[in-house]
Amino acid sequence: DAGRINLDVLLVDYGTLPADHPRRLLPGPWRRLDRAEAVELLGRLIRSVPDVARALSRHDLRVVLIERRPLSFATLELAQIHVVEPDGTGAMDLLIGDGDAILIDGWSETLHAQVAAGHVRLDTPEAHSDYTRFFFTMLRDLRGNAEGGRFEVLDDGAGLAPTRAEPPTEVPALQPWRLDRSDADGRPVHVGTIAHAGALFRAELRLDPSNGHVDVVDDKPIASDLTLPRESFDGPLRRFPRTSVPGRRPSQAPE
Repeated sequence: DAGRINLDVLLVDYGTLPADHPRRLLPGPWRRLDRAEAVELLGRLIRSVPDVARALSRHDLRVVLIERRPLSFATLELAQIHVVEPDGTGAMDLLIGDGDAILIDGWSETLHAQVAAGHVRLDTPEAHSDYTRFFFTMLRDLRGNAEGGRFEVLDDGAGLAPTRAEPPTEVPALQPWRLDRSDADGRPVHVGTIAHAGALFRAELRLDPSNGHVDVVDDKPIASDLTLPRESFDGPLRRFPRTSVPGRRPSQAPE
């Protein structure tokens, strides 16, 4: 019951981020909200986003940090709400503005709708790069393999560190995210390393700036059967970590 959420209890441990927590969906200039800002934002979300209110109403869940950052491709900002529960950590992700709050639920249709609504502007090379990366790394494998996690874009080995309970794992050199080329129609193609369900791929992702659609031009497996941190999903929450299960190639990601 959203009306019974006590923000003082919900934020009792606010300000400390656990060592093991879901990764941010984008690198860059994240800003930590102070407690007063967190109270204001959570109150607004509890009133306006039912899925967030239901998640926050769990009696043993606590919000420990909220971060937000501007986006080169949107009039809205990206916010990440970090939470802890007795059995682990989690996060919720939203696009927020003065009067808007859109839950990032892992479906491509959510971002396509923001393009159609005019909240997303794909009119600069920086916007092309950031949107393409964000689009793919927010995707959740929700259809055939719900335990597969996200299709995460990695620049370095920071996202490959095993959890404390797991043995070290050897990984190959990673391809940092970059613009590779434009196709015959002028659509930008970015290349990077994708991690999913214990496997790594070198993927080429093409953006259509006219509608925000991203498709996989090519993907090449470079490592598999790795013991790596894994997110699972519980409603709007990304939860961390999970054990490894077989995953999909990026070309099999939900469209």
